[in-house]
Amino acid sequence: MAAFAWGWPNVLIKLLSTDFDPVTQAFFRYLSAGITVFILCFILDRKKLVVARQNMKMLVAPVIIVTAHQITYVSGVYLTSAVAASLIAKLNAIFIPALSFVVLVEERHIVKNAAFLSGTFWALIGVAGVIFGKGYSLDNSVNLGFVELIFSTVLWSVYAVMIKRVVARIDPVAITAMVPLMSCILFLPIVALCGNFHRIVEVSMTSRLLLIVSGLLSIGVGNVFYYSALKYIGLSIASSFLLITPLLTGVLSFFILNEKLTGTQLAFSAVLLCGCFLITRVKRKV
Repeated sequence: MAAFAWGWPNVLIKLLSTDFDPVTQAFFRYLSAGITVFILCFILDRKKLVVARQNMKMLVAPVIIVTAHQITYVSGVYLTSAVAASLIAKLNAIFIPALSFVVLVEERHIVKNAAFLSGTFWALIGVAGVIFGKGYSLDNSVNLGFVELIFSTVLWSVYAVMIKRVVARIDPVAITAMVPLMSCILFLPIVALCGNFHRIVEVSMTSRLLLIVSGLLSIGVGNVFYYSALKYIGLSIASSFLLITPLLTGVLSFFILNEKLTGTQLAFSAVLLCGCFLITRVKRKV
């Protein structure tokens, strides 16, 4: 479910890039997700929010990291192609296991597992094939956007390692409600300086709805399922399995942007799926 939800962001960010600047879009994506999930959590089980408030200090550092990630990621997508952004973002399949090996003792046996290493290798090959199988090149993307996306990927990897500790104390739904809302506080001066709060009422209703859906799906739904997965299958497996998202983005692009997968892309999609299957066979120590 997280992979499905995160297959959408690049497509939606590109669709909205003509109506919003990167900072404004990032702010309203987080605001829509945070408010909606907070209301749902308050109605269904407000005790989870109480626990989150009691442990709010644990969220401060992750919030700072993920706010910087969101701004640099959206800005990077604006300055590069959606295809280049998809490839660069998958570098977290390397960064996260490396950080996990250093920081999280419980993840080390997974990172050293032959099935995990093999599955990650073939999944990365599949990602590269899906991206470049249509003849795309990164030659025109070696610019500020390229740098921003790499920096954003590093930030997300650090955030993922931090949040792995947090999910042991705070419910995933409560985290998904609190983190975006806390991030929005940091966003306020940035949007005031670099964005446009009034833009949300100036665009069409369709653009507003797309922006809300973008936040709810990729940040709300995606994060809830991702945080939940961390509790059951661990950080390294969950992050590497998400190498499947470029394939899902390609399918969505076919229906929304009328982009078609080539025979080469379909072949490498099979390699990607096989790699993800190998990763799912890794057993965690209980």
